[in-house]
Amino acid sequence: MRKSTLLILCFFLSKLQAQNAGVLDTTFAVNGLSTIDRNTFESNIAFTIQPDNKVVAVGFTEEAGVSKLTVIRYLPDGMLDGTFASNGVFAGTYLQNINIAQAVTLQSDGKILVAGYGTNAQSANFYNDELLVLRFNTDGTPDNTFATNGVKILDLGYNERPVGIRTTSDGKILVAGSTFYSTASQLLVYRLNSDGNVDNSFGTNGYITTFFASSIWSYCYAMELQADGKILLAGEAAGLGNKYFGIIRLNANGSLDQTFSGDGKATNNISVKDDGAQAILLLPNGKILLGGYAVNAENKTEIALTQFNSNGSLDNTFGDAGDVIAQLGNDYSTIADLSLTALGNIIIAGTARRFPSHFDFFLAKYRPDGSLDESFGEQGITYTDYDGHFDGICDAQILQDGKILVAGMGVNTSNSISEFLLARYWFGENSGTEDLGELSVSAWAYPNPTTGHKMTLNYNLSEAAEVSLDLFSINGELLGALSKFKKAAGNQRESITLPSGLAAGAYLIGIQAGDKQTFIKIIVQ
Repeated sequence: MRKSTLLILCFFLSKLQAQNAGVLDTTFAVNGLSTIDRNTFESNIAFTIQPDNKVVAVGFTEEAGVSKLTVIRYLPDGMLDGTFASNGVFAGTYLQNINIAQAVTLQSDGKILVAGYGTNAQSANFYNDELLVLRFNTDGTPDNTFATNGVKILDLGYNERPVGIRTTSDGKILVAGSTFYSTASQLLVYRLNSDGNVDNSFGTNGYITTFFASSIWSYCYAMELQADGKILLAGEAAGLGNKYFGIIRLNANGSLDQTFSGDGKATNNISVKDDGAQAILLLPNGKILLGGYAVNAENKTEIALTQFNSNGSLDNTFGDAGDVIAQLGNDYSTIADLSLTALGNIIIAGTARRFPSHFDFFLAKYRPDGSLDESFGEQGITYTDYDGHFDGICDAQILQDGKILVAGMGVNTSNSISEFLLARYWFGENSGTEDLGELSVSAWAYPNPTTGHKMTLNYNLSEAAEVSLDLFSINGELLGALSKFKKAAGNQRESITLPSGLAAGAYLIGIQAGDKQTFIKIIVQ
């Protein structure tokens, strides 16, 4: 191995070890935290990452007693992007009293899709929540080619609230949530065409409603879209005693998937009192992890995980017969989101009460078997207190550079008003992209983890170069050459075949392009 290669590899490995603490990344915004204070109540609720690493976050702000739906774009360093909307912030009112954004996704053309809800006062004692689906141009202006002036209002005559929005492979738009419809709360999925009009070929008149199992009350708090187009919904099932975890799987046309738990529905009551799901994580092996809360016999709320096999049966190899329950903080903790690391570990993001007077947000790291990884943070957990009051996480993602970004709110103790908040953390595992500065090329690989021996490698060359791809053990031992070729400048995509008989575990792919070099961590399952 060349001396330069050895030095860069040693630096890469030491860098992975040094950034494994789960602490705030002080290079992001101000000491790792980005806050916006408009002197009114406000919060980020969800976010997505653009290909250029800018962050689009959605939520609400309150002005003159009326909440406005917000879309905010941040630069990669956590500062506002002044080229977006009005100095980085869009705030809009669509219905009379309340306007809140709860989910966001990007179209393939870069346009921004947002799902939220608004409220009209029907009488002094009755308010009607209606779904809002909006599309914005890349500069933050409403896309007037979508529905009516960029917004579609969906109302079944009751209370509808969304939790997720996704685009299908053919460009249609799925919006999932709950509705107080007929005599009980039900799960709700709408499908829209790409122009914002309802797709009447889906379900009945463009939407479906259903329950978890035989429950008469069902609340949807999370959705996920499988690669095959099937739709997962998770949340709380109630009405027959305690609340419990509920999950259903729908076919792409909105019908229940009978191959999932026999009828498309599965439930799990894991505590002596109430419990429920608030997040879904779809694993590479097809298993489904749900995260949420469980109330114990002492009425303390704990974090809870439960894992299902792809057929809807409980995965008894995870945790304690499929479940994990843990008390974080003092007497209250709940999960807001779940993320998967490159090594197959689980990052949990949520909110916990550590002291009687305030709540903090937390990150915790669990292994694939459901055990706590105490090498992360302090004994497996990182707590963040913004200003000694109420702080909460609503969304989290692992970035391509391996750092963790979370979004939510922090309350300023000087005025007891919540502020928009982002926080970024160092994280030692690499998600498939590593940039070592001027001496490197930017690259990433997928699928990662991989269950086979074929991967696609993406990288960018600033100039033409002879490129060599080599496979290393995680300890830096050269295992063999993968390929060598000449390439022109620009974006590159290579299909690579790993050696047959390669044992499951972590490896490094070394990319040498002229005098530039980098390494990508990959996982073989």
